[in-house]
Amino acid sequence: MRRGLILTAKIGFTLALLWWAQTEFAADGLLSLYQDISPEFVAAAVAIQAALTVLLTARWWLAARALGTRLPTMAAWRLVWIGQFFNQTLPSSLGGDAYRIWALCTRYGASLGFASTSVVVDRLLALLAIPIIAMVGLWLVPEFTRRPDIAVILWPAVLAVAAVAIVLSRLDAVPAGWHRLAPRTFARAEWFSSALRGAARRRPIAIAGVSLSIVIHMCVALSVYMLTRAIGLDAKLLHILLVTPLVLVIAMVPITISGWGLREGAMVTAFGALGYDVSLVFATSVAYGLTMIVIGLPGGLLWILQGSGERSAREQPEQPDVKWSMAAARSSTRRSRM
Repeated sequence: MRRGLILTAKIGFTLALLWWAQTEFAADGLLSLYQDISPEFVAAAVAIQAALTVLLTARWWLAARALGTRLPTMAAWRLVWIGQFFNQTLPSSLGGDAYRIWALCTRYGASLGFASTSVVVDRLLALLAIPIIAMVGLWLVPEFTRRPDIAVILWPAVLAVAAVAIVLSRLDAVPAGWHRLAPRTFARAEWFSSALRGAARRRPIAIAGVSLSIVIHMCVALSVYMLTRAIGLDAKLLHILLVTPLVLVIAMVPITISGWGLREGAMVTAFGALGYDVSLVFATSVAYGLTMIVIGLPGGLLWILQGSGERSAREQPEQPDVKWSMAAARSSTRRSRM
């Protein structure tokens, strides 16, 4: 019952945001903004997004290496692409992450600890690139600091990244007395925080992962730039490279369906503050969402066609020999503090 109410609320909020944006910024009809669209630029945007599945797989592989483990490359690539499908079809924009965790556990025999931690580290590598992009943006485009509309997008995104990183790395700082309330949960939290700090200490891999995340963010922004060219929005590439990653972080907040509506509002706010035609910005954001649906279709096909049963030993991910127990969690935490 509760899940149904939450889903209904998300659908209602998404539709309300899209209706507001459409009536506010595309009063003459959204389809009219696509009359002169250039298909070659749309194809380029789709091609960039498709190629990004390889880079996303590489980052997840690095996340696993930071944990001292290995992912089977082709299996990881399949799961990433199928995850793109679930990002668009499940109510949350994190549906693909949930699928990757589930698939690693059920199809490849990974432990819940390894599967969930590898996906979270992968997401953290993506998020840690955001403050770097934001700081570079403030340096390259000084007018960002003088526009309160940009600040509404910039600082919440940066602060959210910092808060997530701090909280996840300090889950084991909960007072010992609280452990009696839910010992198994706190044991997992302690092991999880220790694993994250251990990953951070593998600096070459961590730096490579964050650097790759910056490249991925720039490629996503480049695909958005291709869509602006397709629609006829005369936007500066530098503005798109710096603003798009921040907008997409805001769109990850799980209050709408796959970020729809929230993404459009954030993009219109940010690019509108820079003086761009908000109706064309809105059309660009919708076009981006549609290209992501197109990218998800091959993943859906892979999901339908994939066989059942266990994989070969060659496709099994290597895993650290860690049990979900209070003793293991405390031992791991003590080692991380030495």
